[in-house]
Amino acid sequence: MEIIKRKMVVVNEVDTENNSSRCQASLNSDGRITLRHYAPIRKDEDEIIILSEKETRAIFALMEVIKDHATRSLPF
Repeated sequence: MEIIKRKMVVVNEVDTENNSSRCQASLNSDGRITLRHYAPIRKDEDEIIILSEKETRAIFALMEVIKDHATRSLPF
């Protein structure tokens, strides 16, 4: 087992009371997962993240594992 210590830094602090952020996920035309973070009142400040092919495949593999376990009793 490896223990990884990480330090997180806030880049942009979002005022959640006045600026509710949302996320939209989709598949783009070449089959990669695309995430779009946006705030409805700040339409010109979208953040778009396009996952690599390897990252997309890893998420789909995880979905398959979850689907296989869904027929059994899960521990959570």
